[in-house]
Amino acid sequence: MALTLTSPALLERLGDEMDRRAPDYALWAEYYEGRHQPPVALLAASTGYRSEYARWLSGFSDNFCRLVVQAVDERLRVTGFRVDGKAGDRKAWGYWQANALDAWHLRAHREALVKGWCPVTVDAGPDGAPRIRAHEADQFAIAWDDDDALTRAAAMRRWVTPDGRRLATLYFADRVEKYELAEGSRWSRRTVAGEPWPLPHSLGVVPVVPLVNDPDLYNRGQSEIGAMLPMQNALNLLMSDMLVSAEYTAFPQRWVTGLEIPVDPDTGKPVQPFKLAYDRMLMARDPAVRFGQLDAADLQPYIRAVEACVQHIASTTRTPPHYLLGQSGAFPSGESLKSTETGLVAKVRRRQGDFGESWEEVVSIAFRAAGDARRADIEDTEAKWADPEVRSEAEHVDALLKLKALGMPLEYLWEQYGVSPQLIAAWKDAAAAAEAAGGAPVDPSMPGDPEAMAQMRATTAPVAVDGQPAPAMPMQLPAPPAALPSAPAARAPARARGA
Repeated sequence: MALTLTSPALLERLGDEMDRRAPDYALWAEYYEGRHQPPVALLAASTGYRSEYARWLSGFSDNFCRLVVQAVDERLRVTGFRVDGKAGDRKAWGYWQANALDAWHLRAHREALVKGWCPVTVDAGPDGAPRIRAHEADQFAIAWDDDDALTRAAAMRRWVTPDGRRLATLYFADRVEKYELAEGSRWSRRTVAGEPWPLPHSLGVVPVVPLVNDPDLYNRGQSEIGAMLPMQNALNLLMSDMLVSAEYTAFPQRWVTGLEIPVDPDTGKPVQPFKLAYDRMLMARDPAVRFGQLDAADLQPYIRAVEACVQHIASTTRTPPHYLLGQSGAFPSGESLKSTETGLVAKVRRRQGDFGESWEEVVSIAFRAAGDARRADIEDTEAKWADPEVRSEAEHVDALLKLKALGMPLEYLWEQYGVSPQLIAAWKDAAAAAEAAGGAPVDPSMPGDPEAMAQMRATTAPVAVDGQPAPAMPMQLPAPPAALPSAPAARAPARARGA
């Protein structure tokens, strides 16, 4: 590797990088949670203005940052892994379940979408089983190999414990070094009972895998909300102005001229001459007195400006406008719905590709941490994702039936329907076990109870003609195109026997 920095130099270099990024991470996290900065124009206004409208400035936000992140986050769900061309790898999914990644991988995606990336560590736990953990981006930094942008040279974690200790850990491809910040701002070795220093490992790679959101060629990620902060601030300003206008000018203001205003003899201050109500009239004895009314402020310009801001946010983030506009927008359906969500689906598929590579490496390192070198060396490992498109059930099934008529393998159709690889593997095992037990052949397209399948075949058997039994007719299926993968060979005997 091209990295020649010593451990103290790495601690300083990566620590400086973490300090430089910390303000951005904190800002993005605050905006995602809805704790926005007060509108700039109101902060710059006079002291009297700020004090008069302080309740509108304090903690007000109209949070669209969370909606933009969740529009992507809710469509990013890993459903299983294909290892060495076999769907539903039980060992990989067992590690996934044992580390509670059904829930934690969604949190890792959210961290990456908000802050640009999320670090995931892989090692062997106390019991020898793989241990996979997602962390906050604030605590990690990675040094990449200068000669190979795909290779991590080292990684660092730095954090503060609840009792105030400042700790750091350096991860290398063959060892882990642990440090503690001592007096004088110098890092010293941190020893752990029962562990050598440094702690060796045989993983062969730096066991910190980054989930990078929209990475560039230098593995730098982008926050989903970083670019929309100016529009979010403008939206907050417009909304606060509209609320102030609604409070003070959204109802008619009455005026009077030529009226002598009485004064309180005790305080010397003017006294309100009228008490207004729906059943009261304004009257004066002096014919020179004139009454009038100022029209209420029109809030429609504010509403149109707010909708324009929301449209800009939708365009720049590729979020469907009907996600953000609520009742003021038109809710599409059918082909128009698919058209409006094209940009979002394309963005989600791009994130699936980037995050999928990272999760595949996590699984490979987990195999190696468990001592399964054979699986760890398999390059054909693929993360399977839930379909990011939202379609009606009727449309989806109709499309799958048309694909089946073209000869698409059933396993592929099951995947497209949304069945997890683990369930597909269980169906295939159940079909094979039933047939091996001597029961009626089970059609792989309808795995389940062999007796039920035999009854189904009996009801669809050929009808006898003139007392002669009709010959069994094998099931005829269209041959798959040459360019498409054929059905597994194990299914051929069952198909040959027919229904």
